[in-house]
Amino acid sequence: MFSAPNHVNFLLTHQCNFMCNYCYVPFQSYSKELGMEQVIEIINLLYERGVFSLDLTGGEPLLREDITEILKYCNDLDIDVGLATNGVLLTKERIDTLAKVWDRKRTVHVSMDASTPEGFFQITGSKDFFKILDCTRALLEYDLDIIWNFVYTAGNKEDLIPVCKLASNLGVSKMFVLPVIQVGRALTSQLSFKELQTFLLRFPEIEKQYPSIKFRVSPATPLDFIVPLFEAEWDIQKVLKYYPYARTPLQDDKFKEIRSIGCIGGVGRWAVNAQGNVFPCELLTTDNRMKCGNLLEDPFGKCLDLCSSVMDVKLEEIGNCKSCKYAEICGGGCRARAFMRYGSFYAPDPLCPFYSFDRTYTEKRIERYDKTKNKIQEFNWKAFSVKIGDTILRVRREVFGGTVYVPGHEQQIYLNKDGYAIFEIFQRTQDRYEVIRELKRRKISIDEKSVCDFLDQSLETFT
Repeated sequence: MFSAPNHVNFLLTHQCNFMCNYCYVPFQSYSKELGMEQVIEIINLLYERGVFSLDLTGGEPLLREDITEILKYCNDLDIDVGLATNGVLLTKERIDTLAKVWDRKRTVHVSMDASTPEGFFQITGSKDFFKILDCTRALLEYDLDIIWNFVYTAGNKEDLIPVCKLASNLGVSKMFVLPVIQVGRALTSQLSFKELQTFLLRFPEIEKQYPSIKFRVSPATPLDFIVPLFEAEWDIQKVLKYYPYARTPLQDDKFKEIRSIGCIGGVGRWAVNAQGNVFPCELLTTDNRMKCGNLLEDPFGKCLDLCSSVMDVKLEEIGNCKSCKYAEICGGGCRARAFMRYGSFYAPDPLCPFYSFDRTYTEKRIERYDKTKNKIQEFNWKAFSVKIGDTILRVRREVFGGTVYVPGHEQQIYLNKDGYAIFEIFQRTQDRYEVIRELKRRKISIDEKSVCDFLDQSLETFT
């Protein structure tokens, strides 16, 4: 397994001032939530263990009175940090404060799912449509990195183009379009495979209409993304032409050593709720059976093991997925969606158009933590930052060597143990010749040119 997930969604609060009909949280919970010091302790732990990106979300995180202090702390970390908000509480005064504590280029995700006050109210239950427009103008004025998030559902799909037009007129330069995931309040809001396919085929034309906006379509899994396009007789070159970020985790040899399914939940992705409990992904945070330890009470290795074991499902255990022609691309689809619909991780993804859902599925047993089986020991696993030229690289130790990530990029490279040693020494010395001397002291035989080429090529990978 990896020594930490790449991404964590941290649900800072369960309270929210909206009631969005697509939300994966089917109810509001007001149980005791973490204080600021506890939140900072968790963020620091995730950072030190090598989590590469962190989204601060909820609920509505701006309902926390201490959110400014939390954001200020995150500003000093070499990590991708995003704030996900509905924007209503982002007054110009709060944005002014935010810009001062977030002087690094940080991302603010603002939800905008309708182009009119009436449509906005139907989706969110809020009459604050114009406040979102005001907050957007203010964020742009302060040159903060703002992204509009549009959740694409059967109910608002015809409003996508008007929302794009509204974004363009305001000067919003980035939009994420997220096809709805059928969990929580959206459990009955079925977006069919055919509807999703129609959208994906149509979207390149929408991009052409609004060249000033950089779009990203973010479906849950390759089943929602690559498979519909392949079924429409697109080849991979055409998919990557229009969706250059489209990929399946099963392309990753290290990931395939861990899993045969395409779901990254519990391995590449975690969710942490407002009590510090860990879940394999944010879609499962409302089911306490999916709790995989608590970061303030349990060793990190326990949470790591439980998150991995709870989703430890093999492809051949899911319906007829193993024999499907898309097995190496899809990998069984979204396990959370299957669990929330059928109560089992062994059930097929309900979005799948190739399977008949006609039986009861076995409930997944969650293995309990056992120290004697813990593969990730609880010492010497701190990640570190390395600066090469003007670029900061984040390096995380792994059993096989290490993983390197550059904040702001969406890829990582893997190191063997010698490669990890080079970065670890260079981080301390910033002197390539000292790296050579230290490698020789460790009896690692690598010549000077190879070391310099390795460092330069690692940097070129991200530039």
